[in-house]
Amino acid sequence: MRLKIILLLLAYAKSIQFLIIGSNSTQTDLLSYFILSYVPLVEITQIPTSFEVLDEIKNLQNFSLIIDLTNSELQHEYLSLLSIENEVLLLILGSGTGIDWVFYSEPSIQCQHSAIKAFFNHFNHSNPSILHTQNDISIQLKEIFHYENHFGIHLNTGISSNIEEISHMLGMCIKIKGIQALGVLGDKELCLAHSNAIKMSYLEKEGNIILYTNECIYQVNTTGSFILVPKSMEDSENNADYFQKSFRRYFDIVKNMLFNKYNVKRVWEESMRKCVYVLVNIVDGNKKIVGEYDNGDFMVFNEMRFFGGKNVSSWYKKPIITISANTGFTNPLGYPSVYQNSKFQQGTYFAVEKINKDRIFFNNYELVLYDKVDCGVSIFDYNYSKECYIKHLPYMGYAHIPSLYAVTPGVMNLLKDLGSNLPFVGGAGSSIILSNKKLFPTFTRVVTPINYFAEAWTKLIGIFGWKNIVLFYTNETFGNAMYDVFIKNEKILGYKILNDEKYRAVEQIMNNSTIDKYYEHMRNALSLGCNLFFLPMADPAPFFWIEGLYDLGVRRGNLTFIFFTLTGTDAISSPGGNPIKRKELLHGSFLIYNAAWVNEYGESMRAEYLKYSNITWSRSFFIDAVYSSAYTINFLMSQGRFYENHTEFINAQRSIRMVGCTGVISFDHSSNDRNLYYFNVYNFYEDSNGIYRDAAIGLIAPLSTVYYTVLKDPIWPGGVQPLDMMKNYENCPFRENQIIESSIGKGIKIGISLGLLVLVFVITLLIFRKISYRNLVMLNHKCYATFEDYLTIGFIFVETLQIIAIGPEFQAFNQFLSNLSEILSLNLVRATTFKDTIFWIIFYTTMSFSYFWLIILLLSLFNIPRFFRSFTNKIISLKEMSIPIMSNYLFIPVLVCILSIPSCTKAIGSELKDTYLDYDCNIKCWDNFHIALVITACFLIIVYVPLAILYRTLWQEENTNITIRAHSKYLVFKNLFYVSLIILSKIIKTSYQLTYSLVYIIGIIGMFVFIIKIKNPYNFDRANLWTKILMVCVFWNTLLSILCYSLHIWSYVWFILQMIGISSILIWGLIIQSKLPPSMVISKKGKNIVELFRFAFGIEKSQKAVYSYYSVEQDENIPG
Repeated sequence: MRLKIILLLLAYAKSIQFLIIGSNSTQTDLLSYFILSYVPLVEITQIPTSFEVLDEIKNLQNFSLIIDLTNSELQHEYLSLLSIENEVLLLILGSGTGIDWVFYSEPSIQCQHSAIKAFFNHFNHSNPSILHTQNDISIQLKEIFHYENHFGIHLNTGISSNIEEISHMLGMCIKIKGIQALGVLGDKELCLAHSNAIKMSYLEKEGNIILYTNECIYQVNTTGSFILVPKSMEDSENNADYFQKSFRRYFDIVKNMLFNKYNVKRVWEESMRKCVYVLVNIVDGNKKIVGEYDNGDFMVFNEMRFFGGKNVSSWYKKPIITISANTGFTNPLGYPSVYQNSKFQQGTYFAVEKINKDRIFFNNYELVLYDKVDCGVSIFDYNYSKECYIKHLPYMGYAHIPSLYAVTPGVMNLLKDLGSNLPFVGGAGSSIILSNKKLFPTFTRVVTPINYFAEAWTKLIGIFGWKNIVLFYTNETFGNAMYDVFIKNEKILGYKILNDEKYRAVEQIMNNSTIDKYYEHMRNALSLGCNLFFLPMADPAPFFWIEGLYDLGVRRGNLTFIFFTLTGTDAISSPGGNPIKRKELLHGSFLIYNAAWVNEYGESMRAEYLKYSNITWSRSFFIDAVYSSAYTINFLMSQGRFYENHTEFINAQRSIRMVGCTGVISFDHSSNDRNLYYFNVYNFYEDSNGIYRDAAIGLIAPLSTVYYTVLKDPIWPGGVQPLDMMKNYENCPFRENQIIESSIGKGIKIGISLGLLVLVFVITLLIFRKISYRNLVMLNHKCYATFEDYLTIGFIFVETLQIIAIGPEFQAFNQFLSNLSEILSLNLVRATTFKDTIFWIIFYTTMSFSYFWLIILLLSLFNIPRFFRSFTNKIISLKEMSIPIMSNYLFIPVLVCILSIPSCTKAIGSELKDTYLDYDCNIKCWDNFHIALVITACFLIIVYVPLAILYRTLWQEENTNITIRAHSKYLVFKNLFYVSLIILSKIIKTSYQLTYSLVYIIGIIGMFVFIIKIKNPYNFDRANLWTKILMVCVFWNTLLSILCYSLHIWSYVWFILQMIGISSILIWGLIIQSKLPPSMVISKKGKNIVELFRFAFGIEKSQKAVYSYYSVEQDENIPG
């Protein structure tokens, strides 16, 4: 039995014959070896691709299978006819549609076309492009795609295997069109070259889908790539393996059956003529089957990996070009946020939006800004930034717009450590170190370095006619670089930095919590009297610095500030700052920087930006940074070059020349800087509506014969261009800005004044308790008026003006009357002429007369021997004559003048020794000289006031020549009241006008009530009437002064009301006087007031003829 089976098998094996036709011996040998492993006893015949040899073969029907490896269409046709005619299986190497006995190793071109189309339809790419070679299958597929008009560009690379050449073709034809879907038709030799060229073209990026076919299965290994390959060929490792597997699938399904051509034909027809493709996804270098195309049905059954590492397709309406920018405001943990950068970067957002809207650059692309780079705006911390940039670097695109702060050098060095050479295009960032092309080969900027701005300012110092400046700088890269320029040019250009060198450098200031430790630096500078403060400080330090100056009393108009940071008026609203202080001192400040909106194009862009935002300051530089990047990208794309290549990008960036918002932009090939261009001098000021503005007031052209051109008049802090040095205040040895209120000086003045008031009250009351007075009896018979009576009546009017002088100010509406009252009272508070030398003349004269009077009073108390009787009489006579003058007319002036000596309410420092006398700024208060004056003055007040009140009362009590007498209690109360008013005016009048006015008018009302209560302050009805009438005038004047403070009305209104009121009151007084009984005091005939004055003071001797006929006894009309 076994023998029969063996003989049967031998007979069967002998009957199986295969014919392999092909001239490639490697292929035929490989295929023969493979077939023998499946059908060991088969007889294989190999012949070359020659029709002559094929004709010599007899009995073709004896072959079970013919395999055609010739790749000849003509051969295929010929063999197909023979196969069908002789009923012999024909397996052709290649793609085709089998019929009857004819089969192909790979699916047909139509099948492959359907599978490719189904793949792209699955991802909604309706118009992909095809990359193909010159082989027949590729050409036929391309023709089908072209005929259907279903696919986009068909790029034929021919037989080229030059990667750079192919990548250039891809850049010029595929990439520039923004094509995101690309099908690469398989080629056993060129798939690898195509894959490398695609990689070189940077098409393997997020949003793009690239599908390879057939032989590419063993040549492509880029993660995110897809390969469509006939089923069972997905594991092919090389060309031979792919060739072998293309036949192996035919033999696999008949492996366990006898190779009967009729049975095999039936099985092959059922299984091998289906259109089945496998979708392979390359993931981390491995082939992963993720889907299948089976006779029109496309299925995805596994997770896919796309370019960019995502598991979902990122298809964009337009492919994206990403750039990034540090647009934020945060710093590493523990450091405060800064917001200026985020404001300026609004120009970055605007530029990206406008580029996408206008479509001037890369019309088939969308520019995308990645703005999530939150790795520190103004503070660079290596470890913090490293972790942050590792996270963000894959998404930062092809160019980066850094922050305006000095962190850029550190960031670029960090990225170098991370292996990245991402191009940086600075919209600001003026650090000098960034100019170094060797240190920072991938950096460019559209502004010039800071040393140019410092150089310009050193020249403008002379142009403005200045020679002296004050300078503070931050001790870091930004500040040190500019300070070096100022120091270098100080001797060359002849200006001088005045403040001490040890006070110039400060640490970077990030908030106002540490500003107080620099008050000594500021005070040192303020003491120098320089108007010009140059602040080459890194942001935000200069703005906290001016807050500190504000705290020390600096106000608008005191100083002119020169800034060097780009912040400008945005600093007013920066978080952490005090907008009130900054608005006060930023007015009239200056900055030099690159010209912002230049020429017609710049102005048109500015107008368009104003529709986007109403703040344009410095935005233009960031707009140009984005536009120069876009210009470079567009230029490279048009050349078939690749902006993704950082070296190509930065080289192209250095070569461009374009018109931007800030003028013509080109770059210096020897550095990273923009070619030298124009600068503007910017002026920051507050307009009449309270809105802060920035204006270009000057143009600096460093390379022009005209260096500086005035564009418009600047707004200065004080209204006019300041001198470099302040003038001293009036004739003082210091400047007005040094003057501050002295709380210590005020406190001492108040203490002395209140102390004197108490002592004077106590001493006066003690004295008057021991003195008896006669009751006041009204005149009831006519008497002759004496000279003393005229003094008494006259003093009522003079005293009124003196009282008005120590009352509220009314100089605003009646300067003449105000000055007259001040002179009569020697009121030194407002009379500006009563200062310095004039003050001392008045003071020493007043004090000398006062002490002289006290000496006279003292001498009059002693009993002097008869030998000196003549001298004694003269002393007594002088005392009698001086009492009405010193105790009446000069009472208020003496008090006002002498009490001025402790007035030291102003100072030029915080110490008591820094105070100075209000009436002579050359006199330091509370030194030995001043203390001696104060003691002398205080002693005088303590003695003079009680004695003046006492002797005024005694004078009228003891003098028998006086007809008109005052009520003694009225005299005491009135004088103490005046003392109180004068001391109160010295304490609060200057600082609290309205409060003093209210207290004053209450006092006047009280005095008037007292007069009414005692009924008759004088024994003469006319004197009583005019005392009350004039007190009403004082009340009316005071009331108008209070209203004038409260209601801001035209000053002439108050003047008119004053004149009408006083005139009405005086007329009313005259009317009342006319209603009174006849006067009890009459003038003697033959003598006027002048003659009486001369006689009273002994200037004219009495003559008998004058009085002998007018004695009381001889005049019958006058009772005795």
